[in-house]
Amino acid sequence: MPDRELYQMASEGIRLALAFGESRSAKYPFAVKLAKAFSSYAVEHDDEEGASHSIWVADELRQPDVFNRFLSLLSIVGTWKQTALTVDGRAVEADAVRELSRIGECYQRQRRSGNPYHLLQRL
Repeated sequence: MPDRELYQMASEGIRLALAFGESRSAKYPFAVKLAKAFSSYAVEHDDEEGASHSIWVADELRQPDVFNRFLSLLSIVGTWKQTALTVDGRAVEADAVRELSRIGECYQRQRRSGNPYHLLQRL
């Protein structure tokens, strides 16, 4: 699912939910920090599973800064075993989540490159 399609879904008011569990990754604290920046952030604690963090977004993805934060978070947690992405309540398969996170990483690299023609400027 290319970034353009993700942005289009956000423009149509489609709700995306992202959940991830604890990880030994060095990026886990940063992922939690990014997730906490979303107004919909929630965390649940389970004695066996540890913490489960979740966010959901819809209309706010139309804002480029929110869209970029969502892609950044997805690029970090997208390959983790305990990550789940849903689109309007329907689960997205793990392979698709990993592919989407790779697309998000590519998009972020392109933005950092200084290329003035990154995706959001063309929409």
